[in-house]
Amino acid sequence: MVGIILRKLGKENEVDLNKKIDLMIKVIIRTDSYLNSANTKSTILLSLASAIIVALATNYTKIMDMVTVEEDRVILSLLFIIVIFLLVLSVLSSLNGVTPYIKASARRNTFSFVDIAANYDDLEDYKKSFREDSDLELINQLIALNHNLSKALVSKYERQITAITFIKAAFYVLCFAIYMIVLTNC
Repeated sequence: MVGIILRKLGKENEVDLNKKIDLMIKVIIRTDSYLNSANTKSTILLSLASAIIVALATNYTKIMDMVTVEEDRVILSLLFIIVIFLLVLSVLSSLNGVTPYIKASARRNTFSFVDIAANYDDLEDYKKSFREDSDLELINQLIALNHNLSKALVSKYERQITAITFIKAAFYVLCFAIYMIVLTNC
């Protein structure tokens, strides 16, 4: 009787473990889609800051010609330098945001290409490890993979926040420069 109960509990635990593996795979797919979205957002931020830099550099002379007072031109030039500097910082932050995150997980892992490259010397070692891993070990590897992907995602989001902050600061300085141009022409 005890043997039947233990076998039944073992099968229930196995089913529960398989459900957890399926759930963790879905979570990893979701996290990976967020990573793709974060890369797209970083690319958009990079493009925006770059386009503003090009527009300002291309039209610098035309904009300066709108101001006739020499002291105002100096101040306007200084404001443009600040704007360009802030936008360059945004570009650098965005570039860091699209840089691949290639830190290995905290544990040996048969799912992540980064972990495979870091932990397995050759194909046979990798195949052997994958075949021998229990379902419990596989779920632990998936958890480690999701943890690593989550750290990558947070890192990308932090860099995006920094890039956005620099763009916003550049926008405020640019608005002040436009206000100054309007005032000098009134």
